[in-house]
Amino acid sequence: MTQDPAKNPYTANAADGGSGFAAGGTTTINGFATTGMIISLGLVGGVVAVSAVMTFLMLSDPPEDQPVFRFAGESTIFVIVGYAVFIGGAAAAVVLRRVMKQQAVAEFKSSNAELPQPLQPHSPLPGSAVKLLGAAQVYTIVGGALLEGPAVLNAILMFIDHNFAHAIPVFLAVIGILIQVPTAGRYQQLLEDARLARRL
Repeated sequence: MTQDPAKNPYTANAADGGSGFAAGGTTTINGFATTGMIISLGLVGGVVAVSAVMTFLMLSDPPEDQPVFRFAGESTIFVIVGYAVFIGGAAAAVVLRRVMKQQAVAEFKSSNAELPQPLQPHSPLPGSAVKLLGAAQVYTIVGGALLEGPAVLNAILMFIDHNFAHAIPVFLAVIGILIQVPTAGRYQQLLEDARLARRL
């Protein structure tokens, strides 16, 4: 059973009777981009906060007989687990984003609604465009969450194992989330590309 992105509680909007939370109470590109940015930066903030606490606790009781940055020895299993979870999460984020985007664009292409001309970030959007941006917001949140989890796990493992090697996947996860942060320009380009694809 598939769930209509526009009916998702995170993406419901004023146009379909929802609360408009994820769309900022609007049906514009700016509304979706603003809320998506807040959610994405919230994920980054959570990772940074947990990592900072774990780092502080780790440095409060540093190991005396081993370096704080290592890949071998007793730390091997922790490093393998941490890095494997990160790689799996990153791969899942890439695949799911691509699949969900293709499905959303395909649904938009099957509609007959026309986008405003010229398309502006503050232009009210038709229902099909709202659904497309709603889906984009969902796969952005999913992609960020799939990186946030491994990052938090590695931050915890960093504290448990007293090993800064886990800071690498944490850093990469933060970069990965930031790369996905939605902007009005990205959403506008998504709509323009979907409109062009429908004409092909």
